[in-house]
Amino acid sequence: MVATDSYRMAMRDLPDSETIPGEEDLLVPARALSEAPAAATGTLSGGSETNRVGVAANSNEITFWQGNVQISTRLLEGRYPDYKQLIPDHYPNRLHLGKESFLSALRRSSCWCATTRRRCASPCARAGRPQRPEPDSGVLRRAVDGDYTGEDLVIAFNPSYLIDGVEAVAGDEVIVRTADASRAATVRGAEDQEFRYLLMPVRVS
Repeated sequence: MVATDSYRMAMRDLPDSETIPGEEDLLVPARALSEAPAAATGTLSGGSETNRVGVAANSNEITFWQGNVQISTRLLEGRYPDYKQLIPDHYPNRLHLGKESFLSALRRSSCWCATTRRRCASPCARAGRPQRPEPDSGVLRRAVDGDYTGEDLVIAFNPSYLIDGVEAVAGDEVIVRTADASRAATVRGAEDQEFRYLLMPVRVS
């Protein structure tokens, strides 16, 4: 499963699922697809404990169901972009850090950005930097412990988008891979190979 809004892209493999036959892309409207998790948790079917959701599709329509509840929507026309070519084939830089400490720093940055009402991006944390609010320059620095290998790099992201990707990671550890300050970075779990999140950096002067 792949989803994108042009600024970021999430990919999730479902290895234990029974697949729909055929090689055609199924383009599902985001608004309709967002209702599927409710069915998966049983909230639409009276609290059913099962977490498996059925999926059926034809050339025009797709249906998700669980128990006696169904969610159907028309498929979008066209073909999905060739997203695989957007994934860099080489990442020289690798950051490995704890998920909760990373999220805490990102949320603090995001909250501070909203409070100051400035356009701002949250730099990817680098070990050894002290926490230091600087109201005159519009910068908040917060250190996060982690292991970094690669080139010396400053890269910035929309904090809300980065938070979304880190929150979706399964497990307690996160790996962020980067090529440079202008190409997409990837976020994934240290042990989870089934989820990847691509995020375009924000340009900073």
